[in-house]
Amino acid sequence: VWRGHLDGIKDVFGPMTLDAIQREGSRALIYEWRDTMAAKPRTANIRLTVLSRVLSWGIDHEKLKRNPAQGVTRLDEGPGRAEIIWADDELARLVNACPAPVARAVRIAALTGMRKADVVALAWSDVDFARGVIDRATLKSRRRTRAVIPILPELRALLDECPRLGPLVLTNA
Repeated sequence: VWRGHLDGIKDVFGPMTLDAIQREGSRALIYEWRDTMAAKPRTANIRLTVLSRVLSWGIDHEKLKRNPAQGVTRLDEGPGRAEIIWADDELARLVNACPAPVARAVRIAALTGMRKADVVALAWSDVDFARGVIDRATLKSRRRTRAVIPILPELRALLDECPRLGPLVLTNA
């Protein structure tokens, strides 16, 4: 995951010697570099983290005496994904404007909290009506984590609406 970020760091700081990165003024260079990525604050923050970790490794292995990236303030990324919440009326407008298969997918995502990839890949074999749960390995975790989601009445009614045309819950023509 960090390889691309390491390449971006190398492009800027690769030519610097160990002495140069420790000199007074190097922290200002790091701030300037960070600011060049202001349009992509998440990328800037990840690269700052990676740079700081690399420099900390240098300290741990006695190749550096200080880490000028440590404590460099991160750029404000704005509200995170958790802060983006659809109001009931917004969700209703979306569902009403979508074709039925897409509306079912949106509603399943809203009722379960599952990610798009997991909703699309949801199989009938993951739905255990007897236990009253959806039980599936999540794709984001490379199937190492299981999501066990209760089938509440509204979700049950929605699942009952879904045509059983194959192994997947969500199908279209």
